[in-house]
Amino acid sequence: MESFNFVIRIGGSLSKSKATLKKLFNVLAEISKTHKFLVVPGGGAFADLVREVYHKFHISEDVAHWSAILAMDQMGFFFSKVHPNIRIVNEWKEALQTELGTIPVLLPSKIMLDNDPLPHSWDVTSDSIAAYIAHITNTKKLFILTDVDGVFTSDPKIQPDSELIDEISAEELAQKNVTTSVDKVFPNLVSKYKLECLVLNGKVPGRLIQALKNKKVKGTHIYSTCEGR
Repeated sequence: MESFNFVIRIGGSLSKSKATLKKLFNVLAEISKTHKFLVVPGGGAFADLVREVYHKFHISEDVAHWSAILAMDQMGFFFSKVHPNIRIVNEWKEALQTELGTIPVLLPSKIMLDNDPLPHSWDVTSDSIAAYIAHITNTKKLFILTDVDGVFTSDPKIQPDSELIDEISAEELAQKNVTTSVDKVFPNLVSKYKLECLVLNGKVPGRLIQALKNKKVKGTHIYSTCEGR
């Protein structure tokens, strides 16, 4: 089965700066000349609005779940205006057919509605959805790009003395219940699907280039112990 070289989740937090997104997508445009990959967008401000409505009007978990996934679609459309090489796709097989030099951005709602594979909870975000997409596309490498350097022992935006976790198994991460940069369900999916994940700062896209060259970079490596480590 043909698969992607990697799946990349671009966090909605990176959309706060147009300059940051342009810099990142310029790098992805270069990478797309030699690598086949699929971009899964985060929900960003669109998902934040869903959270606000959820708390204010006490909508159900089901409604919030699907609304947040549609927020990812909205972010995908937003991304499409950042770089001319971006192509919006609704199916991952469509993305495989794109030519090198194209950046396929997946609108995940159709796949998620057709399969409904994850719990309807705020414990599931675009992190877990990206892991699921990696699984169904038979892609073992997953990058999570966010606005911090990786997974920390606590939220670095609140506690500046929190420490960056360089490397951790998905199983240990799940036990620690650390949820900075990734959601609660994500470690279990990394373990279940036997994925290799690297959480990086999307504001420094050069780290992604170095990681693709198998060089050590600042970030958090999350792996499944089922990989024989």
